[in-house]
Amino acid sequence: MKIDTLTTNFRNFARTMNIRNIFTLLIGLCALCARVSGSMIISITSVPQLTPMFDNLYIAGTVNDWVPSDSQFMLESSDGNWSIALEGIDGEAIQFKFLRDGAWDTVEGNTLGGYIENRSAIFQNGETLELTIEGWEDIAGSHTVTSHVRIVDSDFYIPQLDRSRRIWIALPEDYYTSALDYPVMYLHDGQNLFDLATSFAGEWEADESLIGSSVPGCRPYILIGIDNGGVHRIDEYAPWINIEYSEGGEGILYSSFVINTLKPFIDANFRTLPQREHTAVGGSSLGALISMYMFAAHNDIFSKVGLFSPAFWFNEEIFDFTASQNFGTDNTVFMSGGTSESAGMVSGMEQMNETLLSSGLSNGALQYLVVAGGQHNEQQWASTFDDCLAWLNVCLVSIDDTPSEKNLPIVYPNPSVDSIYVNPSGHHISDLTIYSSDGRECLRLSNIQESGIDISFLPSGNYVVRIIYFQGQKSLVPQTIDISIIKH
Repeated sequence: MKIDTLTTNFRNFARTMNIRNIFTLLIGLCALCARVSGSMIISITSVPQLTPMFDNLYIAGTVNDWVPSDSQFMLESSDGNWSIALEGIDGEAIQFKFLRDGAWDTVEGNTLGGYIENRSAIFQNGETLELTIEGWEDIAGSHTVTSHVRIVDSDFYIPQLDRSRRIWIALPEDYYTSALDYPVMYLHDGQNLFDLATSFAGEWEADESLIGSSVPGCRPYILIGIDNGGVHRIDEYAPWINIEYSEGGEGILYSSFVINTLKPFIDANFRTLPQREHTAVGGSSLGALISMYMFAAHNDIFSKVGLFSPAFWFNEEIFDFTASQNFGTDNTVFMSGGTSESAGMVSGMEQMNETLLSSGLSNGALQYLVVAGGQHNEQQWASTFDDCLAWLNVCLVSIDDTPSEKNLPIVYPNPSVDSIYVNPSGHHISDLTIYSSDGRECLRLSNIQESGIDISFLPSGNYVVRIIYFQGQKSLVPQTIDISIIKH
């Protein structure tokens, strides 16, 4: 075969192969076109109850090289659902996980907050993939909260101290079915209030107490729980430095956080009654110390305080500080402690009780409860939290609902000897409590059917009778009546 013939044949073969290659390439490109430029919706239809209310949800995975804080992969929230439209190749396998606020330490987990493998899915153009999140690794455990408890923020910033803290909220049963505004109680050591999984040595069951505190005509509290600062707890809960222990002194800044940062946020985002007459503060041990300080120093903000086993001994300055205040009659104080606590517990409570009374607080505004055998622990504080809520209860009436003096319940005779009688003046009396002049509870009766009440066991002295009564189904403002008992 001649050389020129071979050359011609090779050129014809090359031309044929080029045409075939081009044809193959075009087929491949068409197939590729059918697989690209698609959009799939990923929708989250359910998240754990304790998902922080104001956190944002992100997705990270092969769709964005596992970058956790990519703002383009933050899900949009609407009516309790979260969704995102992802671009991808139809039929492609993808892996991903969900997390909160773009941080891997808040990644999703199983129902107990344990580790889970990456999610897998096949990208399907035009489809919606509905998913649920079972738990979060940073909110692990078997939770005992009622359905009314949420976490406001797991990392709420404290600018006064340059720290962050978890904030809890327990809402009244009818919060989402009413248009009412509610009083608020701010409580320290929030991790111990609602959830056994986060508590130190048992929970207060404060959310259960809130549910049980509902009384017709009285507004239940919104309870705000503020976790303690761990190693900073003593510093934050003590207004003054304790020289012996070289701890404390940040309580004033911590108080400023509650008043100037947290309270405005709660009032702006929830239906609250922000006025002082509807705002309370409370805590146990050192949490009670800082609560007493906040009540005394900021009585323009807090008109009610709940003190459980107060550690007044750590900052004895609290007595002189409280004595320097001038409390009006529109304040309410609950104080309780046990006889099996430290040697100075009851005596410290008695001193504060006398200090408050000498500073203008009325007898009928202070409940002073000494629990026989009560110890310094969560169990005792849980057992008296019901009493605290009942004492600090906010019963709201309009001007038209307020009874005139001529139809108020009447207690007689006054002075009394062995019995007192109650003229309900057309009202139903649901609760009657007699307190001694130092605030101790002497007698409590519920749903009084008979007007004659035996008080022969009480010694001579001055007492306060506190009555909660109803007009139809409407609870009216508790009435306090001063009486004297004189033994012949």
